[in-house]
Amino acid sequence: MAVLCGQQGRGCAGGNRAPGRARAAGSVILLMLGLALALGPSTAAAGLLDLGASASTSVSPARRSLLQQVKPAAAGPPAGCFDTRTVVAYAGSGGAPDLKEVASALPFDTGSQLLPLGSGQAMLLDLEAGGPCTVGLTSLPGALLLYDNGTLDRSLPLLAGLNAVGGSLMLYGKAGLGDGGLKSLQPLQAVASAKNLLIYNMDALADLKGLEAIRALPGQLIVSDNARLRSLKGLDGLTSVGGDVALLSNQALTSVQGLGNLRTIGGQIVAKGNGNLRDLLPLTSLTSLSRLTQTNNGDNRLELPPALEARFGAGGSAAVATAAAASSGGAGQGTRADPDASVVLVYAGQAPDLDDVNVWLQDFMPPMDKDKIDIRPYNTRLVNLYGTGGEVKKLGVITGSLVVWSNGDLGKGLWPLAGVTAVYGALVVVGAPDRSSVLETLQGLDNVQYAGTVGILSLPRLKDFSGLGSLAALGGDFNVLFCPALASSRGLGPLTSVFSDLWIQGCDSLKDLDGFKAVRSIGASLHLDRLASLYSLDGLGALESVYGEVLIKKCSSLSSTSGLKSLTYVGKSVAVLWDQQLADLSGLSRLKSVPSDVMLSGLPALTSLGQLSGLGSVGLNLVISDNAGLKDLSGLGSLTRVGGLLSIANNNGLQSLKGLEGLQSVGGPVNIANNPSLPGDNAEASRLRGLAQGSGGGGGSSGGGGSGAQQKK
Repeated sequence: MAVLCGQQGRGCAGGNRAPGRARAAGSVILLMLGLALALGPSTAAAGLLDLGASASTSVSPARRSLLQQVKPAAAGPPAGCFDTRTVVAYAGSGGAPDLKEVASALPFDTGSQLLPLGSGQAMLLDLEAGGPCTVGLTSLPGALLLYDNGTLDRSLPLLAGLNAVGGSLMLYGKAGLGDGGLKSLQPLQAVASAKNLLIYNMDALADLKGLEAIRALPGQLIVSDNARLRSLKGLDGLTSVGGDVALLSNQALTSVQGLGNLRTIGGQIVAKGNGNLRDLLPLTSLTSLSRLTQTNNGDNRLELPPALEARFGAGGSAAVATAAAASSGGAGQGTRADPDASVVLVYAGQAPDLDDVNVWLQDFMPPMDKDKIDIRPYNTRLVNLYGTGGEVKKLGVITGSLVVWSNGDLGKGLWPLAGVTAVYGALVVVGAPDRSSVLETLQGLDNVQYAGTVGILSLPRLKDFSGLGSLAALGGDFNVLFCPALASSRGLGPLTSVFSDLWIQGCDSLKDLDGFKAVRSIGASLHLDRLASLYSLDGLGALESVYGEVLIKKCSSLSSTSGLKSLTYVGKSVAVLWDQQLADLSGLSRLKSVPSDVMLSGLPALTSLGQLSGLGSVGLNLVISDNAGLKDLSGLGSLTRVGGLLSIANNNGLQSLKGLEGLQSVGGPVNIANNPSLPGDNAEASRLRGLAQGSGGGGGSSGGGGSGAQQKK
């Protein structure tokens, strides 16, 4: 009782009262207080009040005053605790919630409506901090996000009285928790209503038991990326969903058991990337459904209950649509598909460590970074290429990414993958870091008509592109990196465009680019780097536009760019670098302007710039350096403007600046240096230095200029 006495600002001596009687009364109070607390908070409060009344004749006035201050718990939080903003409830000991991560997981087009998390739209509630706002909480006017950062299980029981959520109810597990996250939803068993129910990344949940009180969802039910979720048990009370039911990338989900009482779905069922889900047979009560979209599940076509099959199957009153490459003018027709985050990882022998695969891809292939493909236990489905269950043969449309891990056990071809027709994300065939891959052909991928991105990486025995003959549309990059035995690009399908980069690097045996003969446009950059045997660009004869950079670097057998005869537009830079035999720039002759940089460096066989006679302006830097055979700059007669640096340096044979007479404007410094054959008192050099802006008219600036061409590792 010392603390209680201290709170009264008095000592515990009891004044004129008899010490023995005061101590006896205090002992009784302590005994009854302990008993009441053991029975629960409300009982404790009531007990204290009762005790205060019955012991009033034997307790000092000070203690009686203290006890009389104890009141019953309030019926609910004080007014003003909550408004229509999204309440983000979490346990502070696990750290603050990452709301950007949550927002990025939601559907791009409707996420902000499902769960408002923008500036001023959300308020944080640390359940561990306690406070009056969590006492007696039964309803919320807005949405509720329960963010599990590994410690939510300790404080979630504080919401045991919650029965109504005015907006969406979302449960979100911080990435990487695994089985360390929330394992039970039982503390939510009083919740009977919410507009939408969203369950994301709750990797420790095996079912949804605890949500039985929910009878209807006016909006959507989305269950996504829950690594260990095996069934939907716990939703047994649900009878109607006004919008869609979406089951996305739940790799352990084997059954929709729990939805047996669901009678109506106002929208569609979307089942994508649930690698072990083979049927929807528990939907025995369902009578209203507009559409079924199913891709990349445990079976190509999820089996429906007989009554539902008859009512909503092919030819019924509502269409059951299975997404395919050619559906709705689909991806195979050149439209860009929208991939999900799921990954199918095909292997042989021992399954690879997922972290090793992830690091290997991202390390030497910067464009294949995490926003394109991220291999994690919660989103990756492992499929053995030679598995006895025949699972690989059921692969058809891959709505996420397909990664083929080529080690020594994979073999020389990919024939079991013949059922794959489209990959909405990245199609990656990658050799293991130990260089054990014996893959010689991509045959087996012959039916793939569309891929979001293609990556052919580190395959030491691959000979050509045979197996990609049906590839008609590409939604991203086409990357071929470090395939030293690749001798030809033949075998590639009728591609007419590359949506993003065409990047070929480190393929020392590649002699031609004939596989790209139909490509007319490249949406980002063309990078040809370290292709020691490439002797011709004739395979790019149809290429008209490159919307990013053109880089031709260290192609030591290439003597001419004439294969780029149709190229009329470059959106950024042109860099031709360190090509020992290159003597001809005629492939660049149709360019009238380059918005960014032009770099011509390290070309000892180049003797003339005559093929650049149409070039009128360079938006940023013009760099002509280390070209020992160049005598003058004839060919640049149409050039009137350089927007940045003009650098002419280290050209040992340069005797004259003839060719730049028409240049009237230079936006940056002028660097004319280390050209030993150029007369030091050259009048044209003085005139050019006088054009310089931002250098005080100075000449001989040592400032350099880059090509702007980004290098892959």
